[in-house]
Amino acid sequence: NRAASNNANLLSLKISHGTLSPGFPAATTRYTAGVGNWVASVAVTPLLVDTTARLTINGAPVASGTPSGAIPLAVGANTIQVQVTDQDGTEKG
Repeated sequence: NRAASNNANLLSLKISHGTLSPGFPAATTRYTAGVGNWVASVAVTPLLVDTTARLTINGAPVASGTPSGAIPLAVGANTIQVQVTDQDGTEKG
């Protein structure tokens, strides 16, 4: 039997509007991005290192490499939670 994977890292993380800051290092778990007030929603596209891990965005399952559904934005600060859970249950996000 193969041991459960313990890799809860992302290979990349992209958003449909704006640019993540800092750029994408896998060890970073908090990013910011600025968008104009006219942007009503964003989609987030995460790519897993280990595709056997589970991935959610704001609690909704998302497939690796697939954009999330539209995430509505309010004027001001918004939090988007990207959570990765590897096969052995370790969470990152």
